[in-house]
Amino acid sequence: MSDEPDIIMQLRKEEKLGFLHSKTQCDSELKFVKQPPERDITEQKKAEDYLRESEKRYSDMLANLDEGFYSITLEGILLYHNRKINQILGFSPDENLVGKRVFDFWRNLDDRKLYLEKLEQNGSVRNYLVAARKQDGKPIFVELFGRLVKDKQGDPVRIDGSIVDVTERMQAQQLLCEREERYRLLFTEALDGICLADAETGLIIDCNQALADLVGRERVELIGQSQTILHPHDKNQDTFSSTFRQHLTSEEGHTLETQVVTRIGSIREVEIKANHLNLQGRKMLLGIFHDITERIKVENALRRSEEKYRLVTENASDAIWTMDMNLRFTYASPSHERMTGYTTEDVLKLSLDEFLTTESLERALRTFATEMERENSEEKDLSRSVILELDEIRVDGSIFPIETRISFLRDSKGNPIGILGITRDITERRQIEQSLRESEKRYRTILDQAADAVIMHDSTGRIMDVNLKACHSLGYSRDELLSMSIRDIDPEAIQIGKDKLWSKVIAGEQVLFESHHRRKDGRVFPVEVTLGSVSLSTGQGVIGIVRDITERKQVELLEHALYEIARASETAKNLHDLYRVVHLIIKSLMSAKNFYVCLYDEEENLLHYPYFVDEIDILPEPEQPGKGLTAYVLRTGQTLLCDASTDEDLIRRGEVELVGSPSACWLGAPLKVGEKIIGVIALQHYSDPKAYSEREKQILDFVSGQIAHTIEHKRSEEERQKMHEMLQKVNKDLEQTVMDRTAEIRSLLNQKDEFINQLGHDLKNPLTPLITLLPLLKKHVSDTESLERFDVVLRNVEYMKNLVTKTLELARLSSPNTVFDLEDINLTEKINETLHAQKLMFQTRHITVDNKIRDTIIIQADALRFEELLNNLLTNAVKYTPEGGGITLDAKPEKEWVIVSIHDTGIGLTEGQIAHIFDEFYKVDQSRHDFESSGLGLPICKRIAAKHGGKIWVESEGLGKGCTFYFTMKTRQKESRDK
Repeated sequence: MSDEPDIIMQLRKEEKLGFLHSKTQCDSELKFVKQPPERDITEQKKAEDYLRESEKRYSDMLANLDEGFYSITLEGILLYHNRKINQILGFSPDENLVGKRVFDFWRNLDDRKLYLEKLEQNGSVRNYLVAARKQDGKPIFVELFGRLVKDKQGDPVRIDGSIVDVTERMQAQQLLCEREERYRLLFTEALDGICLADAETGLIIDCNQALADLVGRERVELIGQSQTILHPHDKNQDTFSSTFRQHLTSEEGHTLETQVVTRIGSIREVEIKANHLNLQGRKMLLGIFHDITERIKVENALRRSEEKYRLVTENASDAIWTMDMNLRFTYASPSHERMTGYTTEDVLKLSLDEFLTTESLERALRTFATEMERENSEEKDLSRSVILELDEIRVDGSIFPIETRISFLRDSKGNPIGILGITRDITERRQIEQSLRESEKRYRTILDQAADAVIMHDSTGRIMDVNLKACHSLGYSRDELLSMSIRDIDPEAIQIGKDKLWSKVIAGEQVLFESHHRRKDGRVFPVEVTLGSVSLSTGQGVIGIVRDITERKQVELLEHALYEIARASETAKNLHDLYRVVHLIIKSLMSAKNFYVCLYDEEENLLHYPYFVDEIDILPEPEQPGKGLTAYVLRTGQTLLCDASTDEDLIRRGEVELVGSPSACWLGAPLKVGEKIIGVIALQHYSDPKAYSEREKQILDFVSGQIAHTIEHKRSEEERQKMHEMLQKVNKDLEQTVMDRTAEIRSLLNQKDEFINQLGHDLKNPLTPLITLLPLLKKHVSDTESLERFDVVLRNVEYMKNLVTKTLELARLSSPNTVFDLEDINLTEKINETLHAQKLMFQTRHITVDNKIRDTIIIQADALRFEELLNNLLTNAVKYTPEGGGITLDAKPEKEWVIVSIHDTGIGLTEGQIAHIFDEFYKVDQSRHDFESSGLGLPICKRIAAKHGGKIWVESEGLGKGCTFYFTMKTRQKESRDK
């Protein structure tokens, strides 16, 4: 089949009839002359008439065709052209272009060379794409058909062909490529998981990396699998999971909260929003998986009784309408029918009260009246608009919420002549316009349904596109954002083209960092930004996926505060120090310049103020609960946020009376331990009535429980400390009495031993069932408060057990009836065995131990008691040596004795501390409140050394310079079996 245009083929038919082509110098049209006549002149006349008619007919056809035809020399000089050539190259229709060089309109000289080479090789060229330009320089794209015409000798003489302007087609292809690139980047770089599944088979057609990461798998493991692989096993599921079935039968944009399962079987909470798609005749389901596991954890941790999060629907369709000044509809866009079920004709017949609920109608009318009043103001803003949230009624009677932006239509003088409104269904996201190409639909669907804000900008920082989430989070409309720069919303924006982050983005890397964005109202909030590169029509650009992490930051701050409060029970020296630490922690969460702790003494029915910081009032004396705000919180057991109006209401009802200086804002929470209220924690501000809000109220209510438990724990600890001191005093008095009345006590030693044995039996017996049964009871308790109480009881029981054991041990060692079983012991081997047994303790504290005892030294000792002596001294050294410190052991024989030394690089001792170091119940560091310390370890070491006939002492150069404990043991040198 010939590739020549039909008109050219027709001319060739005419040529076969006996007509030849020639070009005159003065005419741009083709002329035809007949060969010299050989016959009758009449036949020649007829032929010439036919020639003229044929020439005119085809000349007119060529001139008016919607395709450019041309004839050029081999150098590109125009010999013939029709009017379409003028239009394509930007010339007037009647302008004669014969003689112009066609190749001058080509933008690339290489195109000309390749075009001529193909003509020479093939004789013709079809659909040859050329980047050209019009006469005014405007770039265009054209497609050429060309045929090389040769003379009788076979030499090429000219080029005939046609030309088509394909600029619009090329621009459409370029736009389509850009949209495909945007979709690809958004699909691959989205923080949320995206899944495209076949609606009929349930097989996963495609998914992004975020979804694979969410379930702990690779993309290749998911693609081609059933969507049931994403969800926990459901005994009722078949080909489809229950979640997939619900989405198949739900409306567009329907959202479900469900679960997905990872490769290892762990469960993640997700929120899935699904849309139905029809891609190339196949029904698909597009699902966006938003991980809400962290949100669920936060809700449980904060014990909020109601849902704090809701999915902001971004796929609502806007309805455009106009009204006259009598509030009658004059126009309604077709989207009303999809939104409400009413046709456009129905809307124009209805009134507002048929569209809106009673309450919404009243609000709308009040707003209209207010705006009409503003029209009388000289400083009125003619371009202002008002946004209302109302409830609208569908044709089936159902009610749904809408967001409406209204503004006045004005005449040339600025007077209102009507109302323009844009209504958005805020329960569901607007459907993507069906007229867009498939790639644009997929891109816009994902963009506007993303749970995070998406912002695209060019290399200058100018914002090119945003999604609805970005508009909602920043408080701007889409048009407002498109007129702004990224630096208008991000005060910390990178210097475009200069910052190393920009270089990474341009190189194709994905960059994740934290920043702050500024809303339209000026408020700044923390965000997490993921940047990637994207190709825009203006060049290389950036796509940013922005997540609001305000709540995450607040939770982190609150968790840190709870940790510090719990830690304070161990680090605070006393109760007052604990109150001071709690004050500092509360101050990190909210304004706490005026702060106090009030404790209630139930036996005396008195309120005490152990901690009181106030810029106006002085510390109150202990008092009975009256009708102040503190007493009100104590009485009701509820957290109270009290401003002037609340205070007036409580006074009017007789609930409270003014106590102390009046404050602008007061906030107090009960201190509860279980169901018992032990006091109140309160803050107040004297000048700012908005110093505290519901947020601060919730925070204080949440942390008050931890503060109460910490205070109660510290109070119990101080009571135990007082008991320890009392026992220590009793023990000292007892020893002094023993020294003064040695004769009497010696005669009663046997009775004392019996008493001690009986005492040990009597003290241990009550503890045994507690130690045995409490852990069993704890297993049947699940609530946090009861578990914490069990932990407190168990620690105290264990402490009492340890204290009783050590006290009895000390008493037995003090008894002359206690006899040691002495035997020969290899000192070096025994110490090495002990060090090996305590290896884990040293490693945990990163303590370096150096045993310098090398000689074989045989001592005479009770093996068990000597091991106890070593363990006590080594434990004591580790306890008072900072992590990373060192312990050195050495031995020095001296006649029949050996002096063993244990040196540490710990906190050291003062002379006063050395004098009491072996006293019973004495603790070097009084700030330590651990339950493992009884203050009896070193006195026991002293008794063990004395029972062996030796002695023990300690030396130190002062605080921070470590200690060396010495003790002596009897020796007997003998050859080691190893020698």
